[in-house]
Amino acid sequence: MNERERLPDRRDNTSQNFEWNNGEWTMTVGWDNSGAHVREIFLKGAKEGTHLEAWAEDDCFLVSQLLQCGAEIQNLAARLPYHHIVRPDDGDTGAIKPSLIAVAIAVAAQIELDESQNYSNREIRSGASTVIEASI
Repeated sequence: MNERERLPDRRDNTSQNFEWNNGEWTMTVGWDNSGAHVREIFLKGAKEGTHLEAWAEDDCFLVSQLLQCGAEIQNLAARLPYHHIVRPDDGDTGAIKPSLIAVAIAVAAQIELDESQNYSNREIRSGASTVIEASI
């Protein structure tokens, strides 16, 4: 694995809201020094003190470490199944929800794609957060 990229103390970030498991979540991504790649992710949405909050924080920490060691969010998103289909003979009635971290990685990958097309806008923002409404 590559050496971990040290991020600046102050860096640009972008936030986006999404739904998972009938709950509202906010994803915030932090950018690398060049402003071109997502290098950290944060999630807010679980009730404080719950297991789900702890799992989300741990998952974000691990994904952020991967990203800072050279993994690309697009590659992670491509390898995680976003939609899980359950066969009818499994006793279920259809699709089950993907995991929170799979959705979060997909949202982060989409943010990176969208922002790469609007790179000059991110430079104008100069460190300010942007909130974009989305439902996944």
